[in-house]
Amino acid sequence: MKELKNESALVKAAILAGVKYGEERGAVVFEATDSATAKIEYIYQPAGARQDYPAAAGRSGLAEVDAA
Repeated sequence: MKELKNESALVKAAILAGVKYGEERGAVVFEATDSATAKIEYIYQPAGARQDYPAAAGRSGLAEVDAA
C-alpha cells in the first residue's frame, strides 16, 4: 500500500482526537511521558481489552504491565 504524503500529520491528528475523547469520558489518563505507540495501542484496542492497560488505571508506561 502506498504511503500518503501527509500520513504522519493524519496519525498525529488521530492520536490527539483519541486522547481527547478518552480523557473527556474519564476512561483513561494519559501522561506526557506516554509514547505515541502506547496511545495508538490504547485507542485502537477493543474496549474489553482495555482493562489491563496501564493508562486506563491512571499509570503510565508499559513496563509496569511486565512487572505486574
